[in-house]
Amino acid sequence: TMLLPRPDGGRPQEKAILNKSDKVTWLVNRTINKSPTAIRRGKYALRAISDMTFEQALAHMESQIALLALTEDANEGLAAFNEKRDPEWTGK
Repeated sequence: TMLLPRPDGGRPQEKAILNKSDKVTWLVNRTINKSPTAIRRGKYALRAISDMTFEQALAHMESQIALLALTEDANEGLAAFNEKRDPEWTGK
């Protein structure tokens, strides 16, 4: 941890420092139980919009969300939510 100065001159605040290992662990824990289809399609969409204008990127992302909603994983996610259970992802 380290002490960070306060802009008002008050007592410094303690702040934890995260190293790369902590960041990787955080990211893995955020994605490990998510739909592999959603992660795959999301990565694809982000790569695809890198050279687009804002308007083009928005239209592309809207179309990708619509396509994702048609997948088996989307149906499973909705069913799991409604049944208050963990989803069983198929990756399709």
